[in-house]
Amino acid sequence: MIACIDIGNTHTHFGLAPEGGLSVSLDQGEIPTPAIGQIGPLIEQASRSHGPLTGIALCSVVPTATPIAVTA
Repeated sequence: MIACIDIGNTHTHFGLAPEGGLSVSLDQGEIPTPAIGQIGPLIEQASRSHGPLTGIALCSVVPTATPIAVTA
């Protein structure tokens, strides 16, 4: 599974997608961007049901939030 993270100005969206394509995403969620440090445990919890993570796709319009998400 690939963790997909979209960091926006006010909210961060995340979900899991199968490695073979993005036709279906699983366990989509949303948190306020100021809480970006909490994204790691949320993605870890979601991945327990769907298999190990094999990659991460991340996009961000908030440069200060990006390194926090990467280390979370």
